[in-house]
Amino acid sequence: MGDECRVFVGRVPRASTEEEFQRIFANSPGLVEAVLLRDKETGASKGSGILKFASPAGAAEACQKYNGSLTLAQELGPIQVRIADRDALRLQIPQDLIDCRGPAKLFVGGLPRSNWTEEETKNLFERHGAVIEVYHIKTKEGNFSGASMVKFPQVAEALAAIKALDRQQVQGSPR
Repeated sequence: MGDECRVFVGRVPRASTEEEFQRIFANSPGLVEAVLLRDKETGASKGSGILKFASPAGAAEACQKYNGSLTLAQELGPIQVRIADRDALRLQIPQDLIDCRGPAKLFVGGLPRSNWTEEETKNLFERHGAVIEVYHIKTKEGNFSGASMVKFPQVAEALAAIKALDRQQVQGSPR
């Protein structure tokens, strides 16, 4: 399965066809598959579907684009689009990123404690997306603790940074 990531889509009209469902999401970058969920015995639509993406970043981009912003049936309200729980767990996607809304804040640990600046942290992360804010966490004595909070405007950028930098050692870090 690798880095493939599934996205759950809820509030899909039960009368929707597979082709209609696929057409809605066809232009989503990295989309591998789009299927409606059906009852095993009757074959009737369950009113939801699954999108499979080649990467978590593509999944997050679709979540941000479609979640709550598209209504397929007035009586159902806007569709719900979120990363599937099993894939979030398997890919170790932080809980606050699963619903793919708004800015994403990452906790970063293991940074060099001496002479490491917020600007260096920003430079490390902005290769993966626009960094809105970097906050160095301080010890009681006011020294840099080696941990930071890094805020991205998009969940997809935060996921790209996690994928690229998780478990990577920064020169001068305490590992």
